[in-house]
Amino acid sequence: APITAAMVSSTTATGLGNNANADILADADQNGSGAIRLQIGVGNKLVILNSGRTGIGTDTPLSRLDVFGNAAIGSYAGSAAAPANG
Repeated sequence: APITAAMVSSTTATGLGNNANADILADADQNGSGAIRLQIGVGNKLVILNSGRTGIGTDTPLSRLDVFGNAAIGSYAGSAAAPANG
């Protein structure tokens, strides 16, 4: 069964360690305003808006993928720091 916003709001989701899918749903009333937000500590780390725009390090992504800060992609990922200019 999908995990709804009411099930994970301000609580810890449990039981996700199996091989089944973990479906996270937002905008249950389908009014176009729902978003999925992943928080670790203080502040959002990952945001997926209803439009499909995804933000890493930003709450207001303006592109399909919007990253605030440096990013390492491809063969650099996990082996070298991203350049200072992104």
